[in-house]
Amino acid sequence: MKFPAVLLSSLIAVMFFTGCYPGPWDAPPYAILQDSEDINVAWSGCRLDQTSGLPMNPLCEPSPPVILRLDARVEDERTGDPLNNVRIWFTSGFQKIYLLPQEVLEAVDVPDTDRWQALMEDEQIFAEFSEGTDGDYRPTYHETWTDNIGVASVWVFIEEMPTDDTGVAKESGIIVSIGADSQVIKLAVQG
Repeated sequence: MKFPAVLLSSLIAVMFFTGCYPGPWDAPPYAILQDSEDINVAWSGCRLDQTSGLPMNPLCEPSPPVILRLDARVEDERTGDPLNNVRIWFTSGFQKIYLLPQEVLEAVDVPDTDRWQALMEDEQIFAEFSEGTDGDYRPTYHETWTDNIGVASVWVFIEEMPTDDTGVAKESGIIVSIGADSQVIKLAVQG
């Protein structure tokens, strides 16, 4: 009779400890991604000569890299409540658009202003790679989990937008998925 008692106590211990597992968890079937707006990226490329493949204007330089933050929110479709600790992944649609975790970037020379719209239009960058990060870290896939308010964030580092055969920049996208729901956030070219 000792064996069933040991088995029962072991089963209770396993159930207790797995209930305390901190996650992240796979999204339940009722989890949804809150709709995200598409992003306009201020980017200009150089028109290419169709015969040589070189820029038509030798002085033309494409836009400098762009860094922006992308947030995705996971919620319960039934109640609208945020779901925390849910596994979420981001995938870039182009090899020169990188997805970086928060730890990779640090803010530098951030101005004390409420005029963020004007600063964004000036294409100023207030972040750089942190010292502890290898400068060649350029992933196009990032997996993380939601915080206590159901939000997961990733930094999008756009080294270059995709271009067509003539050198004109074209849109790309980032796939955001939780398994139970997915969406594509377009990176449209503005400029």
